[in-house]
Amino acid sequence: LFDCGVVSTPQPFAKLYCQGMILGEDHEKMSKSRGNTVSPDDVLPEYGADAFRLYEMFMGPLTVTKPWQTSGLSGTHRFLKRVWRLYVSDTPEGAENGGVLSESPPDEEVTRAFHVTLAKVTADVESVQFNTAVSTMMEFVNLLTRRGLGMPRAFAQPFLVMLCPFAPHLCEELNALVAGEGAPMLAWARWPEADSRWLVVDEVEGPVQVNGKTRATIRVSRSLDAAGLEAAARGEAAVARHLEGASVRKVVAVPGRVINFVLGRG
Repeated sequence: LFDCGVVSTPQPFAKLYCQGMILGEDHEKMSKSRGNTVSPDDVLPEYGADAFRLYEMFMGPLTVTKPWQTSGLSGTHRFLKRVWRLYVSDTPEGAENGGVLSESPPDEEVTRAFHVTLAKVTADVESVQFNTAVSTMMEFVNLLTRRGLGMPRAFAQPFLVMLCPFAPHLCEELNALVAGEGAPMLAWARWPEADSRWLVVDEVEGPVQVNGKTRATIRVSRSLDAAGLEAAARGEAAVARHLEGASVRKVVAVPGRVINFVLGRG
């Protein structure tokens, strides 16, 4: 094409991204002679195309050679069922009009988790790290499921836009329920943008050590100074037990990272 003057560069792309080989379940190269090949036709009737597609992205980094495990499809299949239940109730009526979308404004934990998820998925898709993008969306869905919440309406379509490249059939169907029949397809939707205000972590988690051995983990404000960090650490029961009756010779406190109580002898 370059020789014909159709394109302006001799190379058709800026970077060649080679995919890793998918091995059989026996960790050997798939081959008909070995009898370890896997046909999509054998698994699609049970798990569906979206679970199949999602599992391929979730198996690991795109460039790494990895073995196929048909049992792994059950995990992505369960995840997609959880996503469905965040939008649609189990009742017959719910299958027609959604039914479990949360109309209440999402609280701080859910809002922060959504924007962190969106930022991570956006970066992962751009860097072709599909497996970590999937795991990040799974964490957000698990948070909502664990708290017994439906998908907040404010995040209903943006989340589907995120998931759509990985599970397009499910997402387009849910979008039709959420936005109504005749709504534009998600495939043409603008990619959402994370609100940077929710990406700042106000709290940090760090170990509390006694003579170099971790005895507890505490979560404190990022702005807490050394004295406040020491007070918070002393308030932990597991730490207090090791400090009781002991002589604290030195306290090494690094705000935002670690605190270590160095005990004296005797």
